[in-house]
Amino acid sequence: PYANVRGVRLWYDTAGVGDTPVVLLMGLGGRGCAWQPQIEGLKQHHRLLWLDFRGVGSTEMPPVRFSMSDLARDVVGLMDHCDWPSAHVVGLSMGGMVDRLSLRLRFRLFARRNPLSLTAFRFQRRWSQLHPSRRRQWPWRRRAVE
Repeated sequence: PYANVRGVRLWYDTAGVGDTPVVLLMGLGGRGCAWQPQIEGLKQHHRLLWLDFRGVGSTEMPPVRFSMSDLARDVVGLMDHCDWPSAHVVGLSMGGMVDRLSLRLRFRLFARRNPLSLTAFRFQRRWSQLHPSRRRQWPWRRRAVE
C-alpha cells in the first residue's frame, strides 16, 4: 500500500501478529522488501512495518531536495498513518543512521519508541579501501542524501 506522508507518496507494507511492533529500515538505495528473510522469521510473533525511502523502489522521488532528517520524519509520519504509537526499530546502514538521527533530533519517535533499537552502519575510513564498484555508486548516493 501507499501512504501520503508529508507530501510524499511512500510505499510501505505490514505483516505479522502480536503485541510487539517492529519498524525495519533498509540502507541507502535498498528496498524495504529486502527484509523478506527477516520478515518471514519475525512475523509469527511481531507486527512488522517496512518501507521504501524517498526515491527508492516504489516510493516517489520528490521534486525538492531532502535530508536524512526528512527521512526520519517520514518514518514518524508513517507510524502515525498506521496508528502505531511506539515501536522497536531495526536499521541497516543508512536505515540505522535514520534511526539514530531520529533519536538525536528528538523527534516524536524518540518519545514514542520502545527501548530496543538495533542499528548497523559503518563509515569507511579511506576512499582507497572501497571496492571500485562502490566508488562509482557514491556520487549518486551522496546526491540522494544531500
